[in-house]
Amino acid sequence: MTVASNSNTENGQRLGSLPLFLSLFLLLLAFFIFLNSISSFESGKSDRVIASIRASFPGFGDGGEGPGLLDADRAGRLEPSVSTRLVEAFTFAFPNLPLNVIDETDRIRVDVPLDSLFVAGSAEPRVTLRVLTRRLARVLGDPATTQQLETRLLFGYGDRTDAIAEDRTTLRRATEAIDAMIAAGAPKRATSVGLEPGHAEHLRFAFRVLASPAVAASPGSGS
Repeated sequence: MTVASNSNTENGQRLGSLPLFLSLFLLLLAFFIFLNSISSFESGKSDRVIASIRASFPGFGDGGEGPGLLDADRAGRLEPSVSTRLVEAFTFAFPNLPLNVIDETDRIRVDVPLDSLFVAGSAEPRVTLRVLTRRLARVLGDPATTQQLETRLLFGYGDRTDAIAEDRTTLRRATEAIDAMIAAGAPKRATSVGLEPGHAEHLRFAFRVLASPAVAASPGSGS
């Protein structure tokens, strides 16, 4: 009888802590519900968070240059002088090549034929890739520039999205392209490479203003 009584007492003590735990949990839940109820939404925050994450963890992935989660999440207008210097970098590297330049005031995209950057059918870079990346790095890493830009190198693909994983040439080209940008002096944390549907024969260079000055520009190098 004594053993059974002691066992019942221990079980009662264990169960006695459960209501306390549940009470604390409910208090915390009520506290966070209260905080959420008095908080206010500020448009433009989501893209700043996404831009910060993408700048901190650049890499190769599926993405593109969509409008973002919210129409209000626009980082800002590109300064005309910066847009002009970016376009001049491409025209210097390809003086006789018609380029598809898309200027949307808050971002600029330039499509360059892959065969003008890499030897046809291989990942061997041409001299023009080095010339272009050096010119771009001068603009992107210029300490006198008040705007800091995010740069994305986007390789296009066709209907078969699963085939890109087997396309070792595209993967090697992506490595060569991002390595050339970083080696030329482009800000490492604001430069990334990825994929997007369409323009399978072109490499798209996409530039936009970073929403936050958290990413410091690196000084350009080379000529």
